[in-house]
Amino acid sequence: MGKTRVITAVSMALLLGSFAGAQQSVHIDPPEIAAYGTMQDDQGNHLRVWETDIAAGSDRAVVVFREGMAFTGYAVRFEGAAAWSPEGVILPVDQTEYISTGIDPSVAYDAATGAFMAMAIGCPVFFGSRILESYCRQGKAVFDEWSVVRESTFRFDKTYVVAGRNNPGHREYYLTGILDSNLYYLRSVDGGKNWVGGSTQTATNFCPHPAVVDSNPLCVAYKPDELTIRFLAGFDNAGGGVDFYDLCGPSGSLLEIGLFHFSVGGGGGGAGLLPGDFKVAAGPQIAVDPTAGNRFYVVGHETRTSGPGDGDVNVYIKKITRQGPGCWIAGKPVMVNDPVTGHEADQFLPAVAVDDRGWIHVVFYDDRNYRQEDRQTDPPPRFDAYYAISRDQGKTFTNYNLNGSFDHPALDFRLTEKRPGEYIGIACHGNVVWASYVGTSLSDGTNEKSVIYASRIVVN
Repeated sequence: MGKTRVITAVSMALLLGSFAGAQQSVHIDPPEIAAYGTMQDDQGNHLRVWETDIAAGSDRAVVVFREGMAFTGYAVRFEGAAAWSPEGVILPVDQTEYISTGIDPSVAYDAATGAFMAMAIGCPVFFGSRILESYCRQGKAVFDEWSVVRESTFRFDKTYVVAGRNNPGHREYYLTGILDSNLYYLRSVDGGKNWVGGSTQTATNFCPHPAVVDSNPLCVAYKPDELTIRFLAGFDNAGGGVDFYDLCGPSGSLLEIGLFHFSVGGGGGGAGLLPGDFKVAAGPQIAVDPTAGNRFYVVGHETRTSGPGDGDVNVYIKKITRQGPGCWIAGKPVMVNDPVTGHEADQFLPAVAVDDRGWIHVVFYDDRNYRQEDRQTDPPPRFDAYYAISRDQGKTFTNYNLNGSFDHPALDFRLTEKRPGEYIGIACHGNVVWASYVGTSLSDGTNEKSVIYASRIVVN
C-alpha cells in the first residue's frame, strides 16, 4: 500500500514561513485492513462491519466492531508484527439464547494485567437486554466467550467502557449507557469480576460518553435533549459506586453547550448537510487530559451558524477547565479540520484521545478532496479518513490524510450502501496513536465491501 510517510513539523514550518523551534514529527504507517468480517449471509457474502472502537497497550492494539446486526467482531495487532492476527467473533456459551450480541461494542485496556476488556449489549430471544463482557488475556489474540454482567427487562443502549486507575493487580473500569431513558452506569474495582451501579435520575436518550484518568473524577458528556450537551462529574463512593454531580459554570447554572442540529446526516430525520443519505450520530465524545485532571475536551461535528444557508459541517473541539470548587469554564470552539476554500467540504464523526503529554488526537471523515453536494447520491459520495493533532491544548491543529497512500477513498459509497455507524475509534499508548474507522475495499472478494481500517501513527 505504499511506504511510510514521515512528516516533520520542521518541514511544515518552513512551508508556512515560520520555525517553531524543536523538531517534532508525525510518522503515518500505511493504513491496514484490520478486519473484513468473518460471518457470512446465505449467499456467502461477508456481513457488513461498522461501529468500531480501539484500545492500545504496550504490546498490542485491539479493535472491536459490529458485524452485521448480531455479532461483535475483533482483531488484534501485536506491536512489531507484520500483520493483524486472524480476526474473530466474540460468542456466548449458547448463541441460540440471543438475537444479537453485537450492539454498541467498545474495548478498554488493563495496564495492570495486560488484558483487554470488551463490552457490548446482547438481546436475548425471550428476555429484555443484557450487558456482556469478554477478555483478551495477556499475550493472547483471541477473546473469551461473553459473560453476562447485567440484565434488564428494559433495553440497554449506547454503552461504552473506559479504564480508570490501576489498582494493585487489576484495573478499575467504568461503563456508561442508557436504560429506560436515564443514564446508567457500572463500576468495577477488581478488573471486571464484580460490578456496582445502576440507573441514575439523569434523563438522556442520546449517546452519553465517559472519560476518566487515574483517580480523577469520572466525566460524562450527555444530551438531555436533541440540541444540548451537559456534563457530569462522578465521584467514587464508599459503597463501590459513583455519585454524580452536574458541572456548573461561574454563575452556578448548568454548564451547557448548545447545538444547531440534532443530526447533520440525511437519514433518520437529520438536516441533510452531508453528501449521501445516511444517519450520523449526534452524540459528543470527550477525553480527559492526563497532565491535568481538571481539564477535558469535548469534540463533535456542527455548522458554524444556524443559518439556513450554512451547510458546511466541521469538526469542533472545546476545552472544559475547572476554575475552582464547583465552577467549570467552556472555552470557545476551535475548528479541528483545515478550512477548505473554493468549494464546500464536510467533516464529521470525530473520535478524540489525549496522550500522556497532553497532546490531543482526533480522527474523522472528510470529503475535502471531492466536490460533492449535500444529499448527493448520484454519483455516490466518497470520504477520506483524516487525523489531526494539537500540541498546544487545542489552540491549533495539524491535519493529515490517513489514506493518502491509497488510490481510492477510505469510505466509498459506490461499494456499499450502508452507513459507517455511530462511532469510530482512537487510542494512545506512549507515543503511538491508533485509529480505527469503517471503510471499503475492492480487495474484499464478496459483494459486501465494508472493512475495518486501522492506522498506526507515531508522534514525537
